[in-house]
Order: sequence, then C-alpha cells, then structure tokens
Amino acid sequence: MLHFEFMDKSNPFVYYGNDEEKELKKWLRNYRIARNDGNGFYLLAEKQETLFEIRQIDAWLYDEEWTQNTSYFVGNMVTKAENEKRAFTKWLKKKGISFKKNRTLIEFDGDCYTIIDRKTKEPLYIAILACN
Repeated sequence: MLHFEFMDKSNPFVYYGNDEEKELKKWLRNYRIARNDGNGFYLLAEKQETLFEIRQIDAWLYDEEWTQNTSYFVGNMVTKAENEKRAFTKWLKKKGISFKKNRTLIEFDGDCYTIIDRKTKEPLYIAILACN
C-alpha cells in the first residue's frame, strides 16, 4: 500500500491506494519535489504552468548584426517542465519543426528563449514568456 500526501496547506490530500505505480506517476507529473521517507511520498511543491508565445523570426543581416524584420505567430506553448529549453524544442518538433544536431543553440535573456543558427548567428524561433 502506497501513501503520499500534499504538504500544501491550501490543498490537503492524502492518497492510500493499491494501484501504486500508476497513481504515483499521475501525481508526480504535476509536482516538482517528491520526498520519500520510507513510509510514503510527500509532494512538496506544485508545478506552475508557464505560457510561451512561439514565433518564427524573419531577420536580416545589417552591419554584421542580425536585425529582426518581422515575426510570425506559430502557436502558444503551455508547459510545467523544469527544463523549458527542452520543452520548447519538443513543442516545435511536435509541430514538424526540427533542426539538425549541433546546428542550433538556445539563448535565454530572462523573458524569452531564442533558437539561433550556430554558424550564422541568425535567430530562427523565439519563445516569449507570456505569463507565470
């Protein structure tokens, strides 16, 4: 029998169940930190959803610097992932947009993730933080 509970006072919940693995995976998907003290799992912090607006960038090279000409809306990405860079690339892949291995790099400036061509430094796609 598995026992785990929410430590968040606003959402007290205790689960005792026999379908251990299935239920554990279901609940751990929504929580960042899990501690097992031997008697059960204590879920300490609920993951927060983050919304990003994904745009394709049209840029041109001027004086050896890329200048954004315009951008095109691709979609909105909602994620609870801790690794937002990986979530960004996986989201693009689901939309049919992929890059060759070691061809791009991802930069983060605090508000957005930008996928950049490694050789030319041209910005290709951007994920703009919409809300926390």
